[in-house]
Amino acid sequence: MKVKKKQKLTPEEKKIYAEREFLYDVIAEYERPELKSVQQGLDATFYEYNELVIQFGYVIMFSTALPLAALIALVNNLYEVRSDAWKIFKFHRRIRPSGAVNGTGAWRRIIKFLSCVGLATNLLILAYTSDLFDALGLESELARFGAVVAAEHLLVAAVLFIDWVVPDMPEQVKRDLAREQWLAEKRVKRAQQAKAAGGQNARLSPL
Repeated sequence: MKVKKKQKLTPEEKKIYAEREFLYDVIAEYERPELKSVQQGLDATFYEYNELVIQFGYVIMFSTALPLAALIALVNNLYEVRSDAWKIFKFHRRIRPSGAVNGTGAWRRIIKFLSCVGLATNLLILAYTSDLFDALGLESELARFGAVVAAEHLLVAAVLFIDWVVPDMPEQVKRDLAREQWLAEKRVKRAQQAKAAGGQNARLSPL
C-alpha cells in the first residue's frame, strides 16, 4: 500500500515519505516466496506465542460478556493451524532438527496470571451487569464487592489447588520417557563397548 504524495511537502515530510517508501519496499521484498523458501525453518516464535496469549486473555477475561468467544477462538485456531502448516510447507525450507524445548518458559506464568485475572473480571461483570447478586440478596455496592472478593479468593485457591494436585505430566508419560532415556543410554554404552572391542582387535591382529 503506497502512501499518496501531497502536492507540496516540507523537507521533514519528504524525509518521512522516503523512509516509509523504503520500508514498504523492504517488507515487500522480504515477503517474496523466493526469499521465504530459502529461510532455514521458522523464525522466533515470540509473535506466535504473543498472539495466542492475547487471544487467551480476551477469552478468559470477557467470556461472560461474549460466551461464544471460546468457540470463535477454537474455530480460528483450528483454521490457523492448517494455514500455518500449509505456509511452512510451501514457503519455508525444512526445519533443522534441534533439541526439544522443556515447557513454554515465561508464557506459562503469564497464562496462569491471566487465568486468575479472568476470574476477577468475570465476577465483576456478573456483579454489576446481571441480577445474580440481587437474587442472593446482595443489593448494596459494598456487599456486592465483598462477595466478589470472597468468591475470587475461593476460586483462585481452587485453581492453585488443582494445579498442585494434577501433575503437569502423567505418570505413564514419565515412565515412558524414563524407559526411552534408559534404552538410549544402553544403546550408547553398547556402541562404545563395540567400538572399544573393535579397536582392540585391530591392534592385536597382524598386518
